[in-house]
Amino acid sequence: MQLTYIDPSGKKTQGAPVDGGKIPVVDISQTKSTSASNPPILSQISTTQQNSSQQEEVKLSTESPEAFRKFIEVEVLKIIKKLAEDGKTPEERLRAMAKKTLELIVPGMTVEELFQNAAHLDDQFTELSPVVFAVMKEYEQKYEKKALEQVTQLVRSGNYDQAEAIVKKVLAYKTM
Repeated sequence: MQLTYIDPSGKKTQGAPVDGGKIPVVDISQTKSTSASNPPILSQISTTQQNSSQQEEVKLSTESPEAFRKFIEVEVLKIIKKLAEDGKTPEERLRAMAKKTLELIVPGMTVEELFQNAAHLDDQFTELSPVVFAVMKEYEQKYEKKALEQVTQLVRSGNYDQAEAIVKKVLAYKTM
């Protein structure tokens, strides 16, 4: 998938990222005019594969913060692209989704911070719920089950304070 990237200095480039400090963005500069009753919508997003017709698949991985961040960003871009192609979502809303994503999902965050912030992607934009669902499912599968096993072992060994601290941490994510 060919994406437009913005490096930390604000320079835009096309194609694959050269380093992990670049953020993929959707080029929504081309719009078509519509009547006053219908707000402007996106007519085109430049996300075609360079040197291949296959779509880039980014797997959900929490092994590194950058891989996890890239997964979240690419999944959000897929949703924005689909909404733009459908033509029913106003350009302003698509821009706001992209902006909110870039505010919440920032390079250099830890995996824990990415989990916390990704849980808030659908607070204003229910269209992003599939991304939040995938992220929270990964959290439950990878971390919550391990934490519950740890709590069980701590309770059996009489370390109630440590067990309580782990339960509170797990519940903090669940209430986000």
